[in-house]
Amino acid sequence: MTLYAVGLGQTAPGALTNVLGTFDQRLQAPLALGFGSIATQDLVVTLSRQFISVYEIEVTIPATADLGTTVPLGLQIAPTGLGPFFAQDNLTIAITNP
Repeated sequence: MTLYAVGLGQTAPGALTNVLGTFDQRLQAPLALGFGSIATQDLVVTLSRQFISVYEIEVTIPATADLGTTVPLGLQIAPTGLGPFFAQDNLTIAITNP
C-alpha cells in the first residue's frame, strides 16, 4: 500500500525546490510505522514523482496486524541528532482480512 506524508525531512540525493522527486530520493532519517500494536520493517520512503514536496511510503501491512475499522496508525521519525518525532496521534486505518 502507499501512504502519503509531508515534512519528513532530508532526502539523499537532496531535493530541489518546486521540483518533483526522482526514483532514488530516499528519506535519510529512520522511519518507524505501526498498525495497532504491530510494527513493520517492510517500508520504503521516497519523494513522490507525482506531487511536489510529498513523500510516498510504500509499506506492506503485516499479516499479524490488528483488524478493525479504526486501527491506530503510528508514524515516528528520528532525524540524526534529534529526538524522535511522532505524527498526529489520531491517525487510524481500516484493516480487514483479505
